[in-house]
Amino acid sequence: MNPETQNNSDAYNPSEIAHRIEQTGVTKARLSLIKLFVLALLAGAFISMGALFYLVTTCNSDLDFGISRLIGGITFHWD
Repeated sequence: MNPETQNNSDAYNPSEIAHRIEQTGVTKARLSLIKLFVLALLAGAFISMGALFYLVTTCNSDLDFGISRLIGGITFHWD
């Protein structure tokens, strides 16, 4: 198959992706302490809400073990 006629669905080539990741890392490293603290609090809140949704859907469930865990995983993922 000719590489020029091959359908390539990547939006960026690997060197562009590496450059964009580097820029994002530098931007995040230069965040102020307050912004970093707020982002850390929000991350913890979202993980806590996901854990709460998981517990609500799996505790006292009349479903089988595997199905209740699957539903719990889906609800954790949707948070």
